[in-house]
Amino acid sequence: LELGLDDNRDTLISPQQLQRDLAFWIEGYYNRERRHSTIGYLSPIDYEQQFITARTLTPVNP
Repeated sequence: LELGLDDNRDTLISPQQLQRDLAFWIEGYYNRERRHSTIGYLSPIDYEQQFITARTLTPVNP
């Protein structure tokens, strides 16, 4: 598994450490790197970079 949790682990981690590790995985990998079908099977980071690259700025006159 991505968190390194498996049946062969010799030491148990605390519930608090497990919660921190899961939160880190969800925010760090799952939400940012996992490809999403709704954005053309790109990761959110890749989608954002593609948007930034393709975007053109239009000057605004006050």
